[in-house]
Amino acid sequence: MDMPMPKPNNHGFSLLGKKSLVLSHIPMFMPPHQAQLFLEVTLAGSGKEDPTRIYLEDQAKTKTTNYVLVTDPIVLPNLAPHAAKRITSFTGKLFRGWPFNTPNDAPVVVEKLTVHVTRSIYFQDITKGKLLTELTYLAFASPETEYLVHKLVQPPDLAKAPKPPDFVQILSATCMAGDKIHDVKELYFPGVSNNLTHRLKAGQKATGEMSGKKVHVDTQAELIYDPNHLI
Repeated sequence: MDMPMPKPNNHGFSLLGKKSLVLSHIPMFMPPHQAQLFLEVTLAGSGKEDPTRIYLEDQAKTKTTNYVLVTDPIVLPNLAPHAAKRITSFTGKLFRGWPFNTPNDAPVVVEKLTVHVTRSIYFQDITKGKLLTELTYLAFASPETEYLVHKLVQPPDLAKAPKPPDFVQILSATCMAGDKIHDVKELYFPGVSNNLTHRLKAGQKATGEMSGKKVHVDTQAELIYDPNHLI
């Protein structure tokens, strides 16, 4: 039996990339935000306003790397690659920094924009799945960048989970996996405990396994690291 869909809600996405833009949903261990979701997108503004140009100019000026796009109310699972009623556009606004503090002191970079989804890359409900004992990342590539995103699985009992219960992390990297990674693949590190102490660091060389084969990884920049906002 299909579970009922959540009601429309506002959702936050980390905006990544320069020439090829990627949105990574900001997951939380609370409904309706319990999902990892990656999208390739383009941005459109009103009139002659170009949100991408504004974002890149702001980034160059401030040297900030953390930009969050907050959507107007949407049903998040409708952005999944195989959603029955998949949506391909939605509206929102773009902030520099973290816009969920009280009070919100993150500057608005673009007050109103439209997101056009060119590729829905991945959707996974993080309440479903076995807890991960070995360090595991989701690897995928845009035309510009290869990304590693730490895979999340929500503990069945948050009251008994470690503090913090897990961590959000996104890195740019090069994965020597033979073919270029397009669709999401799991990259795990045998014998390495799945906790923030053992997370990959920027500028690190490591060897993991993907699809039954050894893969050499060179990490580049740590784009997002957040152990504090899952709950």
